[in-house]
Amino acid sequence: MVIFLFLRNLSATVIPSLALPFSIIGTFAVMYLLSFSLDNLSMMALILSIGSWSTTPSSMLENIVRHIELGERPCRPR
Repeated sequence: MVIFLFLRNLSATVIPSLALPFSIIGTFAVMYLLSFSLDNLSMMALILSIGSWSTTPSSMLENIVRHIELGERPCRPR
């Protein structure tokens, strides 16, 4: 319901609504087949979150520079 309120498009809502449960079920199935524990999953999640945390500012900065190079003015705080 929350996804639909943001997207306001039924077909765009169905995809993320189905992707989340399938990815969780698939993750636990692969964990079971490879004999991973939740500790291993926690370490992998920590490593991925650190990687995401370190790349997000650089991609944001690239976007800002791109918009400035296209001629947009930087926003000034009021």
